[in-house]
Amino acid sequence: EDLNIVIDLGAEKEISKVTGSFFQRERSWIFLPKGMEVSLSTDGDKYSKPISVTNTIDPKTEGAFTHNLVAEIPTQKVRYLKVHVSNFGVCPDWHRGAGDAAWLFVDEVVVE
Repeated sequence: EDLNIVIDLGAEKEISKVTGSFFQRERSWIFLPKGMEVSLSTDGDKYSKPISVTNTIDPKTEGAFTHNLVAEIPTQKVRYLKVHVSNFGVCPDWHRGAGDAAWLFVDEVVVE
């Protein structure tokens, strides 16, 4: 499934970057996400247009590894962040689990 979270910083804080750390091990049906979107709000009701980051790592990359997706944000004060991470979906035709659901492993989301 996709990951959808809302982060409440507790008060307005100046931020400039959101980093999501993800894990891939394609032999275990675990793929990096397609991408990540971050929307910002000061009041928790009205959110900005999403800042999108697309994963560029080839899903055929073998081995077990983590990879970060980084949303660079023009420095601003916000209190709430919506983070949407798009799961890879299903294992592709070339994969031994072709057609089966892919796993999304999220290590952490860091707000700076």
